[in-house]
Order: sequence, then C-alpha cells, then structure tokens
Amino acid sequence: MVPRVLFTVITAILILSFELTSCVNNKSRTEPITITFTFPESPDRKRYREIADSFEKMHPNITINLRPDPTGQWVRNERNEVDVFLWWPDPSLIDGDKPLITPVESLVKHNSEITSDDFFPPTSDMFTWHGSLWALPAEIDMQVIFFNKELFDENGVEYPQAGWTWDNFLETAQKLTVRDAETSPDNGYYGLVSNPRWGDYISFIYQHGSDILATDDPRSAEAIQWYADLALVHNVMPEPERVFYGDTYGYFREEKAAMWIGFLADRDGQGFHHLASPWEFEWGLAPLPKDQLEATLYRAQGYYLTAHTKHINESWEWIKFLSCNTSGKGLPARRSVAESSSFYALVGE
Repeated sequence: MVPRVLFTVITAILILSFELTSCVNNKSRTEPITITFTFPESPDRKRYREIADSFEKMHPNITINLRPDPTGQWVRNERNEVDVFLWWPDPSLIDGDKPLITPVESLVKHNSEITSDDFFPPTSDMFTWHGSLWALPAEIDMQVIFFNKELFDENGVEYPQAGWTWDNFLETAQKLTVRDAETSPDNGYYGLVSNPRWGDYISFIYQHGSDILATDDPRSAEAIQWYADLALVHNVMPEPERVFYGDTYGYFREEKAAMWIGFLADRDGQGFHHLASPWEFEWGLAPLPKDQLEATLYRAQGYYLTAHTKHINESWEWIKFLSCNTSGKGLPARRSVAESSSFYALVGE
C-alpha cells in the first residue's frame, strides 16, 4: 500500500507541520551491560530485534534483551529487572510511594537530539502527568475507514477522500450494499461493517459537536441514532446483534463488506495475529467522514524508563534510538521519522 497516501490521510486528521531533527546517537564506552526491554505483542519481536541489532553495532558494550509482556505484569515486578518498556498511557504507573517509572522530562530538555516540537501534539500530552513528561511517545494509532477498491470499482463508486461528510458516507455505503436478503442474509455484501461494542460510534459523537460525558446533550443522542440507523434504517451495515459478539473484521477480510472502521495498525491484516495474512484484494484507506467537526479516536504507546533501572544513561540511549525507528504499525510519534525515507521503505512503496 502506498505509504504517502497513508501519511496524507493521517496528516489531514492531525493537521501536522514538522521540522527534521537528528536521530544520531553517541556510541557508548562503558563496561558490558544488558538492557531488558519489554513490549506487549510477541509478533513485534522480529522488528525490535532488527532495531536492537543496529543499536548494538553502535554500542558494542550493550546487549538488548527483548521480552514480550502482553499483560504488563512482568514489568511491575522489580525482581525481573526491566529497564525499558513499551506501554500505553497509564497514570497508575506513578501512583503510591514508589512510582514504577522515572520521568523523562529533564532528559528531553537537556538533549539536543530530541526537541519537543518534533512530536505530534497529542502524543506528548498523553504522557504528561503532574506537569512532567513520563514517557517518550512511540507511535500513534487511530481509527480510519478501510475500503475494498475492487468492490468500489465493480460498482463504479469513487474512492472516499479526505473531507467527505456523513451524507457522502451514507450515499457511498448505499451504492456499495449489494444483498439478496430473501435468498440468504449472508448473500452479497454490505457497504460498511462496524461494531458498536468497540466504540465505533464515539468519534461520531464528537463530530456532531458533543462529548461522550455529555449524556444529557441531545447531540449525543442524535449522533448515536445516526450511527444506529446505518443498520436499522438504511441497512448498509449488519444489524448490531449480528456483529456485537462477532467478527466484524471477518466481514471485511472475506469481502462481505466494502468498508470497515478499523485502526491504522490493523491494515492488511497486521492487527489480527491469529489471522495474520495479507488481504486478497486491493485496498485503500481514508479518514472518517466529518459532520460539524472532524474527529477520530486515537491511541498511542510510549517508551518508559523503570524507576529501578541500574543503567539509566544506557537505557535513555536505547529509548532515543527506538524513537528514531518504528515498528511500522502505527504512525511514528516523531514528525521527522514519519516523513523519513526509512519509514516509507518499511511500510512499502
């Protein structure tokens, strides 16, 4: 998939501008040490091994020990001597008399290789608690619309573009809904597949000018009703009871739906490790349609330093190096990395 299209979509969502910053690391000249780095997903080990190999060549005295930690419990046990870990924003990490992590605020301020304005604005805010930055943002992941180009072409429908509206979205979904419900409820395909259980409707609440906490705001009810009507009135997506506990991703993968609301990291099957195989059709992606506002759900992960690491300087070098690279799943949190040729090479031309 063309990464420049991918990047254009994401920049349209985040309204980004950037300056290039340096990703050069100084070589270490100390005794041999081992840095233990944990991360949530086992399949990411291969990519992190590639990054670690490059780092170890620059720092011959440092060995990077990689360990998947899906539940985040391994890192919470001090006896395991974890130095660096990848995790989501979690203020509970600094709760109590002995915080699990140490802030990186001063390390960033006193380091010329990293500047705060090189990070996309939402990411730094997500890891800032009590006025201090507690993790170096790693990657951003956000909801997008994936679409089956072949089904669009077959029905003579134009591909969605940034800036499309709710009305455009519904019209597109109606043109792409080809079903014979009388023969079989599974015959043909829907224009869209989505799952309310995953909170797919939340972005639409914000787009309609409301907030998920504003339960008495009629705009919230209007947005939820609009979303529900896609299935219950317009019949362009499966009814909630058919997918609430089901596999919405399967509808899209098996070409039973022309569009699917998913996260960027899910593209081409990457986010479903038990079904990790490339999609067997040409596909594209677009931002969610807009209403009064443009809004999308997003999440981020960051690199943390544990409070009990015995190798703070070396661990910091490793975190800096990680931030100059990417797993290739989400959008790098650093503008300079997101625009780099290495990122394009990783995700493919």
